[in-house]
Amino acid sequence: MVERHWIVVGPRDLALEGVTEEFARAHPGGSLPDPAARLRPGDWVACYAPRMSTLDPDDCRRFVAIGRVVEGPDPSRRAVESLASREVSILGLAPRPGFLRNKDKWNAAFRFGMIRITSADFETIRGAMLGASAGEIDSASRNGVSKF
Repeated sequence: MVERHWIVVGPRDLALEGVTEEFARAHPGGSLPDPAARLRPGDWVACYAPRMSTLDPDDCRRFVAIGRVVEGPDPSRRAVESLASREVSILGLAPRPGFLRNKDKWNAAFRFGMIRITSADFETIRGAMLGASAGEIDSASRNGVSKF
């Protein structure tokens, strides 16, 4: 199975609800289908929150959760096991990841609710959220993930 890496975009309150309820859901807006239906078990996801909540327009601009998709009963609410992590501002990461091609309009990449990224970009995000080296991160992900 090929590992795939994604950024799921939605308000912080919905991302943290997903952590509590052990699922990931992208926020497509309007009547579009949920992009999270593309997630498969074994995929890695980092949740990016551009704002604090669905009702609060205040900026958040942080990666707020990270984990791995696992088998679950409902494809619209993908089951995820999370890694214990800290929230990380995208502003410190924006100069690095390759998915942010236009550094002046970096937030444009997130407008569709979910984007696939390279493993290198995901490692940049995961390393910042876990504050560990790639080897330590791989070991943690194999030996004791907590529920998302």
